[in-house]
Amino acid sequence: MGLGENRRSVNVMINSILKRLRVMRRPKLLLGVDYSDHELRIVALRRLAKESQAEGSVAEDSLAVPASLRYELEGYAVASLPAGTVVAGEIADSEQLAKHLRRIVKKLRVQNRRVACAIRTSEALILTMTVDKELSRRQRDDRVIAMAENALPYSLDEIYLDFATAAGGDDEASESQRITDTEEVFVVAGQLDSIDRRVECFSAANLEIEVADVAALAQERALAPLIAHFAEGDTVLLLTLEQGLSSLALFRNGRHIATREWQYGENSQPDALVEASALVRETAFIWEEKDPGEDGGFASLRAAVSEQKNLLFAQANVERDLIDCVFLAGSEVRREGLEPAIAAALGCRVKVADPFFGIGLPTNFDPATVYQDAPGLLLASALAQREALP
Repeated sequence: MGLGENRRSVNVMINSILKRLRVMRRPKLLLGVDYSDHELRIVALRRLAKESQAEGSVAEDSLAVPASLRYELEGYAVASLPAGTVVAGEIADSEQLAKHLRRIVKKLRVQNRRVACAIRTSEALILTMTVDKELSRRQRDDRVIAMAENALPYSLDEIYLDFATAAGGDDEASESQRITDTEEVFVVAGQLDSIDRRVECFSAANLEIEVADVAALAQERALAPLIAHFAEGDTVLLLTLEQGLSSLALFRNGRHIATREWQYGENSQPDALVEASALVRETAFIWEEKDPGEDGGFASLRAAVSEQKNLLFAQANVERDLIDCVFLAGSEVRREGLEPAIAAALGCRVKVADPFFGIGLPTNFDPATVYQDAPGLLLASALAQREALP
């Protein structure tokens, strides 16, 4: 064997080792990017080394701290958007949104340009299907695609389709799954136009969308530690209040059941995709006048939330409407007196959601500022925990 051949063999071996190391290395986290009708938010997290996981602090709103911390907040940014940039949760001015994305990513001073964003729950169809365990992967994929094509109100060339085997739930569910010949497959479909619009806008801001998550699934992840520590039952609501599109979501045993979205003074007729998901937009409540009066200034909000709760349980076909806990998120939930007003309207415990519960805060962060901003960052924080694809 000549010298040239030896060198080639060594190079091939080194390349092979490097490829294996790249596979073994833990994937990087993504930037979590979320926007409402009036605000743009970005969250960057870093994964803590094992020896550091017991250190760090959490936002002062947390009542208890997990034994170990997996992530630390690297940074976040919140920027107001000009009116008309995002309307009813949809990008109306891509150029303006891209401009603000570039600006606040630069402000964060992070090198990462790969992001996870969310599509609204009403923009997606979430289906659960059962397939034979004995099928090969190719056969399973073909079977799921065929079943999805029959179940969806759109042709496959009009949507993005993704699916995965559902993760095991509690011990009882896992045991039941083991003794059957079938497995549960989770299917998500989103319309091309909606996702492509985001991809083009983010690309103009020199960002690459690696993951387009469904808001309801990201909310499940964000609520999981909060439900485990603060909720005392299996039925939870997430009320997200924004200046614009707001929402009320129902979760049972940690799993999303249904969502209602509504917009200020707008009567929006649901399209076919929304109708198929039983997720609809309704006329929004109107914020109270500045003078609160005797009722604390939340009379119309209390009435609207109570009505939306009743409609939500009706559309979800849930007989028992007893709520164990309501978590509040969004930019408007720090208003004084809001928590007791919602508690009175729904007759249950209400807590402002802290998306940084169990996430370390660097010592140079002001806990009071993080506490104030945290509820509006719930979705962006959940997205920031998504990992880059290999």
